[in-house]
Amino acid sequence: MRLHVLAQGVTVTGGLINSCENVDLGFMTADEVIELIKSIPPPPPDYAEWECGITITVESMDRGAYVMVTVNGLNDYTVIKYDDSTGEEVLVGSSVPLSTVVRAVKAFYLEPSGRGLSPVTVAAEEYGYNFSAESLAVIGYDENGQPVTDWLEANLNVTNKAVSGVPFELVRAVRLLDPVPGKGYPEIIIEYVKNKENRFLRFRFRDMKTYWRAREAILRLVPRDRVVVG
Repeated sequence: MRLHVLAQGVTVTGGLINSCENVDLGFMTADEVIELIKSIPPPPPDYAEWECGITITVESMDRGAYVMVTVNGLNDYTVIKYDDSTGEEVLVGSSVPLSTVVRAVKAFYLEPSGRGLSPVTVAAEEYGYNFSAESLAVIGYDENGQPVTDWLEANLNVTNKAVSGVPFELVRAVRLLDPVPGKGYPEIIIEYVKNKENRFLRFRFRDMKTYWRAREAILRLVPRDRVVVG
């Protein structure tokens, strides 16, 4: 059986690229997906600075379910599934080895609804969700050296330990900008400190249902003293 495969951070020729855009790899068997994941080169030294991680997504087009495998580092992966029976994205495993990824991919191919992929590899103290969004990213620089930005397809991950990969201890504020008629899309802005510098990540949502689900997850999982509404 072949399922539809998308790759983020990977070129068609197998190279790595700091991009949040998905490359359509067509339809693959489970073994082909596993070989694809095995063939991904080790992330570069500046990988922690990438806007989006290297991610392989396998979709069951007729069922609406999918499984995503994100490369965190050498033999270090995160696996997330969307189960069509619950309508939610669920963290299957965080910081898991390749052997767990292989089992997850095979399980999804055996049951493409996502129901056969249980989060048994998640440590009891770690859990969370992933949401599709658009992230404001630097795509280049103008003739004056000023950054040029654009909204690119991205994933917003929310766990009880971090938000969009930023540990809570580094988060200064997570701002929830609810939708306002005539003023564009709702946004979530993450303000944090890295290398003693103040930084931010900015996400917006075209799908209102996804925004409200992400908002609910943040209010439930992120410490309330770090959450600002409005």
